[in-house]
Amino acid sequence: MAEPRPYYPRTLIFLHLPKAAGTTLQDIVVRQYPGAQGYRFTGAPQRLDDFKAMPEPARAGFDFLSGHVHFGIHRWVPGPSTYMTMLRDPVDRIISHYYFVLEHPEHYLHKIVKGGRLSLHEYIARRTSIELDNDQTRYFLLREHNEIPFGSISDAMLSEAKGVLDAYFPAIGLAERFDDSLVYLQCLFGWLDVSYERRNVTRDRPKVAEVPPATIDLIRETNRFDVGLYEHARSLFERRTAALGTAFTRRCDQFRRQQAAPPGPRPEPALRRPQPALH
Repeated sequence: MAEPRPYYPRTLIFLHLPKAAGTTLQDIVVRQYPGAQGYRFTGAPQRLDDFKAMPEPARAGFDFLSGHVHFGIHRWVPGPSTYMTMLRDPVDRIISHYYFVLEHPEHYLHKIVKGGRLSLHEYIARRTSIELDNDQTRYFLLREHNEIPFGSISDAMLSEAKGVLDAYFPAIGLAERFDDSLVYLQCLFGWLDVSYERRNVTRDRPKVAEVPPATIDLIRETNRFDVGLYEHARSLFERRTAALGTAFTRRCDQFRRQQAAPPGPRPEPALRRPQPALH
């Protein structure tokens, strides 16, 4: 496999799925665009409305967009754009989501879960939030979350989401194969430094094997379309990385060894470059 050649797609759109290692990945993305202009979507409707309301020259001035925003935002980006995203096993993601809510009093669901003493099983069974119903699939549809009621995701919508991944996302990763995903993105775009420290990690949570089987079954059934989408994404990722040959495997092994080494200062570039502005 030839050494990657630097390629910084503009505009890069990082579709950040909640609780799918996106905060860590966003830091890495920002690092690749020193001195650039970026815009971050928080999931708040006003942030999306503000972006859409900008004059076209302003929207054309961003080198990358990132955050909790649906597929389709490219329609408001003048000129070409490239999508990337990271998906996560739906069961592991929902467990992480629940314990993240418990740990963070500022989360909008914290009082409902903590005050109501909801177990993970009750959290799912009571349909506490639309985020617990095939949330990853929803992000790849040309409809906002609340336009689709809880329990209304369909086989046709899953097919639509799979088609979007196939056609619009040359750059996808899997949270469960985070290091391999970073090496793949590095090969695809020629990024220079993809080392990282984990951010926004839910630490005080059980492993999937420690969760009662009945709760696992409930999560899988409630998120069965996300399960199908994740399997599709995993197959897509494996085909794309396999095409890079054994050199990709060697590079992944080398990167894992580097990440496992004792932390040390990152070497400074010969010329210090300005950091991106993330609006």
